[in-house]
Amino acid sequence: MPWTWQYEKADGARVVPDELPEAIFASQGDAESWLGENWRALLAVGIDQVSLLEDTRTEYGPMNLHPADLHQNGLWFPPPHLRDGSPGWRSWPDPVPRDRRAPHRSGPSAVRPV
Repeated sequence: MPWTWQYEKADGARVVPDELPEAIFASQGDAESWLGENWRALLAVGIDQVSLLEDTRTEYGPMNLHPADLHQNGLWFPPPHLRDGSPGWRSWPDPVPRDRRAPHRSGPSAVRPV
């Protein structure tokens, strides 16, 4: 049975993007690998979520393609274009608060036995 992704808007409306070729896969793993490599391109053409179909049966979904808002969780790190040394860069929060960082270790004691 063929595996395909059903593209959807946030409200669940199906979308058929003209910019993307139809992607049909021989296995679930192939379909999931493809999505892992192409989810940003899907977002760029207006796809908000996807569902994985085996033939006509929904295996799972809908699955939101938008990254979680990590800034609210204190784990946000500015995108590369904001890390260029511009004045705005210094105003961004530290990606990991100092009180949550692991203690720095160096030297032979830093190597953990396997």
